[in-house]
Amino acid sequence: MKKIVIFLFLLTIFSCSVSKKDCCKVTNSVIPKKDKKLLMLIEIAEQLDREGLSPVYLGIPVVESNLDPYAVSRDGSAGLWQLQPRTAKAFKLKVSPQLDERLCPKKSTQAAIKFIKYLKSQFGSDEFTIAGYQLGETKLRRILKRKKDLPEISRKYVLNVKNAYNKWKAVIDPLRQSQPMAG
Repeated sequence: MKKIVIFLFLLTIFSCSVSKKDCCKVTNSVIPKKDKKLLMLIEIAEQLDREGLSPVYLGIPVVESNLDPYAVSRDGSAGLWQLQPRTAKAFKLKVSPQLDERLCPKKSTQAAIKFIKYLKSQFGSDEFTIAGYQLGETKLRRILKRKKDLPEISRKYVLNVKNAYNKWKAVIDPLRQSQPMAG
């Protein structure tokens, strides 16, 4: 029964229903919140692996949204990865009053991973890639061009992302090795 529930959760949460009500029909009543987060992280870890990216990037959605696919911030960022509308559109997500694909865990994760791959190709290190995610590509380029240190807020962000990853790593790794995932 538990494997069926896990499969239904993954199928539902990564099926891209942008309606929170529809998406949560199965998930809210069946799986505890911490388990939902764990399952989401396992799925994201699998996708990062497939793309050849470091699992440290798992910390980004933890820091950005506390793994809430429906989080919306005052600055216009939304979704699991807190993508800005401009960034989301650049990575082929639809953002309009009628449809906001940033709220779809599957599509927003695919877009965020493309964005991370792009930043990694531009800046090389995980630290600068994470800082670029937080600052934006243009601001990070200016900082690096002027040979300045990262702003304190960015250094803290990078540290928070790494700490978030380390917090979940001990739980995720054994589960990933012992449990076959759907998809």
